[in-house]
Amino acid sequence: MQRPHDLTDDQAAKYLPGRPKTDCLFPASTVPVAASILPGLIADLESLQPKAALIAYDPFLPQGFVAAQHLKLPSVSLLSYTGPGVVSCKPSVTLQWETNPAVQMGAQEIRECYNIDIFEQGTVGEFYSPDRNTVTTFERLFAPPVSEVQKKRLGHLSFRCIGPMFTSDAERISHAWASDEQLAKELPWQAIDQARDQSKRVVYVSMGTVATSSFWARKFGPVAEESGLQDFSGKEFVHFVLKAAFEAFEHEDDILVVATIGPQADALNELPSPPQNFILQEVVPQLQLLRKCDVFVTHGGANSIHEALGLGLPLVVVP
Repeated sequence: MQRPHDLTDDQAAKYLPGRPKTDCLFPASTVPVAASILPGLIADLESLQPKAALIAYDPFLPQGFVAAQHLKLPSVSLLSYTGPGVVSCKPSVTLQWETNPAVQMGAQEIRECYNIDIFEQGTVGEFYSPDRNTVTTFERLFAPPVSEVQKKRLGHLSFRCIGPMFTSDAERISHAWASDEQLAKELPWQAIDQARDQSKRVVYVSMGTVATSSFWARKFGPVAEESGLQDFSGKEFVHFVLKAAFEAFEHEDDILVVATIGPQADALNELPSPPQNFILQEVVPQLQLLRKCDVFVTHGGANSIHEALGLGLPLVVVP
């Protein structure tokens, strides 16, 4: 299935005629992309043998919601974060996304083809199931709808907390760029274990995959207004944190810092040389590493928070 982050040339010609692709950036791009791929997706679902009895889907994308409604199948959405409240946006941001010409055209196409208004009980990035929505957190951490748009469109929906996806027994896909086994081999465990044997404290610094992938070379934009990072790119944000860490820990001989920098070719460009007590890695097997750490400096993603809390690990959340 196509990644929803960018329109193809054909999609841009259809949904943004005469305009650049940059006029419909992620996450707004998810709507026209969904409209484009839905015919093929529904055809594939209809051809399944045995027939599908239920559709489980990611509510960040509208196609699972639309397919289930069109095929009259029960559905379950899986929230890998702590609830709608953590992705709430200002009304001006919601309006900006929903009035984007490509979004409007995509939503209209879905309405005409399937008689479904995706914004009746949802908004960009939030297409929850009318049947059941499972949330991978604890009841105490659940974040219910908070904005007026969320309360109006989502307030009647059912959300059930099923606990975090945090277990060392289950088979894991640790990262989209590499297998858990590959990442474990690349990390210098001997240096980490040696530091622990010498009673050094191990600090892990990671700003997550969003900053180091889809937003690396462009500004976070409206999606980051609440945190004040809307005018920063992922690269600028990650480099700011790393430079601060270099300065804070370079003379701390009793501390070893492991930091992730992401897979981008220019990840180290414009950064000063790391201090000798730093280990820089593209990505790491996070759960394995956290078991050997004393402090976790994190962007505050749901998986990171749950894993650290599950291990009783102190957290520093940035921003």
